[in-house]
Amino acid sequence: MKRLIVDTDFVYDMEELGDAERGRLFTALLEYAGQGKEPDFRGNEKYLWSAAKKNIDKMAEKEARTAQKRSEAGKKGSNKRWQMIANDSNCHLERFPPLNPPSSLSPVPPIPSPPYNPPSSKEKGRNAPKRFIPPSVEEVKAYCLERKNGLDAQAFVDFYESKGWKVGKEPMKDWKAAVRTWENRRKGETPKKEISFDMDLINRRFELGNVK
Repeated sequence: MKRLIVDTDFVYDMEELGDAERGRLFTALLEYAGQGKEPDFRGNEKYLWSAAKKNIDKMAEKEARTAQKRSEAGKKGSNKRWQMIANDSNCHLERFPPLNPPSSLSPVPPIPSPPYNPPSSKEKGRNAPKRFIPPSVEEVKAYCLERKNGLDAQAFVDFYESKGWKVGKEPMKDWKAAVRTWENRRKGETPKKEISFDMDLINRRFELGNVK
C-alpha cells in the first residue's frame, strides 16, 4: 500500500490517550500500511488498533479493486483495437465474452437481541438501585446497528474495560449514553476530511524501525 488515508474523526477516539500512546499508534499505522508489520503495543493505544487496522485493510482492498478494474479496462480496450484491425483486414475473430459481474455479497445475518431478565420480586421490594452491568461486545454491536452510527463495538468495550468502566473518575451508569457520546463526537460540526500520506516518500526519508 503506497499511501495511508486517516479519517480526521479518528482524533476523537485518541483524545484520552497520552502523547506517547498517540505517537506509538500513529507509527504503527505507518508501519502496517507500508510494510504490513503488526505492532506490539505497551499502552492503551492497543484498544484502538482493531478499528484502525480495519480501516487500513479496507483502503488496501479498495486500491486493489481499483487497480484490477483499470487492468480489466485496459485489456478490454486492447481487445477492441485488435478487433477493429481484424475487421478492417476482413478477418473474423470471435468476440471476447463479457466479464462476469462480481457475485453479490451474502446478507449479514441479524444479530439476536440479548435475553431480557426481569428483576426478581425481592429486588423490587427492596427498591434497590439498578446495578451497572458492563455490556458484552454483542450488546454494543446490536445497539450500534440499531442507531446506524458505524462505531466499532469491540474498540468501545476494550477501551472502557481498560478504564474500569469509568467515565473520568466516576463509575459508568449508562453504557448506551456513552455510545451516544461517541456517536455525537463523530458527527461534530466539521466536515470529514481525508489526509493522504505518500508511503514511498516517507520510507525514503525515514527508517520506520527507528521511529519512537
